[in-house]
Amino acid sequence: MTIICLEGASSVGKSTTCQQFATQYDAFIVPETGLLFESPQLDGKELMMWLLERQIDRWHIAYEKNQQHEYVILDGDVFKIWYSWIYGYEHLSLDETANFLERSY
Repeated sequence: MTIICLEGASSVGKSTTCQQFATQYDAFIVPETGLLFESPQLDGKELMMWLLERQIDRWHIAYEKNQQHEYVILDGDVFKIWYSWIYGYEHLSLDETANFLERSY
């Protein structure tokens, strides 16, 4: 049993790659957050917390489905760390971002 996470910038072919892999290996795909959950009207830290919680939900789905499928693919980054600039945190280093997420949950 294996869980794979495909990550990368927007529109580089992550979903297409997931579909091809799933077709070839009968894998289960956990869709990206925007397809699984309705986005709330939040911003800043509240939005980052919501995203973190949804990524945890996605991981739980992957773990459960991994009991039934040899491969499970998470379509998209589970941490969304490189999108922090969208939420006004472009000044944070990778370590500072990790510390923020660790303290927040």
